[in-house]
Amino acid sequence: MSSDASIEKVTTAAGWLLGLACVLLLHRYVGIVHDSVLYLGQVLWLRRPEVFGSDLFFAFGSQADLSPFPRLLDLAVGNTPFATFFLWGTLVSLLAFAFAGWYCLRGALPSGQRYAAFLGVACLPSIYGRGGAYHYGEPYFTSRTLGEAMCLVALGLLVRQRPLAAFAVLAMAVPIHPLQALAGGMIAWIFAVMQDRRWVHLAWLGLAAPMLAVLQVAPFDGLFQRIDSSWLMLLVQHGRNLFLQTWDWLAMNLLAFDVAILVLAWRMLPAPFATLCKAGLVGLGIGMLASLVLADGFALHLPLILQTWRVHWLAHWLAMAAIGALLARDIRTGDPLRAIALGFACVLMWQAILWWWVTAMVAYVTWPRWRGPHAGFIRRALAFLLAGVTLILFLNAMSSDFLYFRIAHYRLDLFAFDRKLLAFPVLALGLALLGVEAWLRARARGRWLLLALCVLPAVVAGAVRWDARPPITLAMERSEGMHERFGRTLPPDAHVYWDAEWLLGPWLILGRPSYYNGLQLAGQSFNRGTTFEGIRRSGVMQPLQQDSQRCQSRDLPLEERERCHIGHEALRQACAPPDGGGGPDYLVLSFDQPQPALGRWDIHDPVTGQVAITWRLYACNDILRTLGI
Repeated sequence: MSSDASIEKVTTAAGWLLGLACVLLLHRYVGIVHDSVLYLGQVLWLRRPEVFGSDLFFAFGSQADLSPFPRLLDLAVGNTPFATFFLWGTLVSLLAFAFAGWYCLRGALPSGQRYAAFLGVACLPSIYGRGGAYHYGEPYFTSRTLGEAMCLVALGLLVRQRPLAAFAVLAMAVPIHPLQALAGGMIAWIFAVMQDRRWVHLAWLGLAAPMLAVLQVAPFDGLFQRIDSSWLMLLVQHGRNLFLQTWDWLAMNLLAFDVAILVLAWRMLPAPFATLCKAGLVGLGIGMLASLVLADGFALHLPLILQTWRVHWLAHWLAMAAIGALLARDIRTGDPLRAIALGFACVLMWQAILWWWVTAMVAYVTWPRWRGPHAGFIRRALAFLLAGVTLILFLNAMSSDFLYFRIAHYRLDLFAFDRKLLAFPVLALGLALLGVEAWLRARARGRWLLLALCVLPAVVAGAVRWDARPPITLAMERSEGMHERFGRTLPPDAHVYWDAEWLLGPWLILGRPSYYNGLQLAGQSFNRGTTFEGIRRSGVMQPLQQDSQRCQSRDLPLEERERCHIGHEALRQACAPPDGGGGPDYLVLSFDQPQPALGRWDIHDPVTGQVAITWRLYACNDILRTLGI
């Protein structure tokens, strides 16, 4: 084997290892949370419909009706513990997403920029949409990640001039996650049209939707069906992610930033990636406009369900890749000071400093036009100023995070301060790009040192720290199927309210329906009954939740916090709702109530051995009896 071939193989291996380290360090597993809990519930419902059919999430119909994925998941899980399957499923999904992204970028960008773009996707914030609820490449098990990976494979096939295979992959992504596939397919189709206008005729397939709507075929029957005013009012108030009119300035700020980056990439980077960014801009405009007009404006049911604003996920992914490619281009062309201006714009954006990132972006765009005898000095001075301000912002952010780290007794398993450091905008990407430049400039011995002292330790650290589940989450997940966790098995039709938004408790541990949890409203746009009953139950439990938050507030002295418990009025309203509707049969609280508890569960801290939290089971009948009702 020649020396050059050997060096090339080592470089390839180092590149993969560095990418793996970035994924593991920045996309850490958080457990069965968010979408994962809902998929868990859907599998439990398929296995025991007589028990979970009355749960709020399923009582009025489930969003699982639109996708076969829950049934596929049920088959895949089999007898494997959910905690084990979801952990490894998340890792496989993340790696598949990373590989799919590399496959797309490898065909879309030249060798000097494609790897930097890959690092941009891996290192930069993946958040999109409103409220910080959505990320591409989620750090928990969800079909969204798998659907997104398939969309990226489809884009990779398109840039390689294989449109038939690309649309076949997109078709396979639809049953995995219809909403993400629709969003990805929109940009993919626009890109295909830009490459060959004959693909515009694919739009004729869209005529099937109104035809199926006329024939009243679900879910297309909602295409022309308007949401009634009372339901719409509740959706606007409690389902704000659904409507563009409710997006806050932070979400709009991110949207505008992504648009600006995509415009820069379209004008500054080579094809076919530039064409992808152009397609992303057009697709983003179409998706947002469709959502604004059809969902916000006309309140049509099917467009509301389809959430065409989700096209933002792929537009944001392209923008993050573009930042990496632009930074690499500036560094390779001998203009690293200009790269500082772009990095500073990113910092201002994600530090939520209003719209000041626009000024840094203007400086970046106009940088080459600065002429005159003092232009070089001005550029250097400005670059050092921006770097200094970035350092100040970094120290300010880390000082706030360090306070929480100190409250957590400097334990990384309770507060991942190391991830907070790396997640500061552009820090991880900057370190990775510096490492790449050092590798390219080093000789053979220097490269082996970089591999041994930097890359491999980063991979090991990522592998060790990737499972970032807190001790309480671990204890909950490891108690799967322990229906007698509190010393008794509850009746099959018993509804349980588990405080502190723990949906895992009723479903995974006790194997019983949950009375109310905010996550159960995730499908409220699909079914009217879910919205109205969910809001009613939210009102029933609100006083109890407020008392719970008050008792857990750090503003209370420690002794008072230890004596605090849920008040009688809150318990009375929870167990005997004044509206005459049903209440929960059992409450699981972390407070030592005056009322008798049926059982308790102490979760111990694995490090100190002390009790981290104590859950107590109370029967509403016993509570009402002690209250004289």
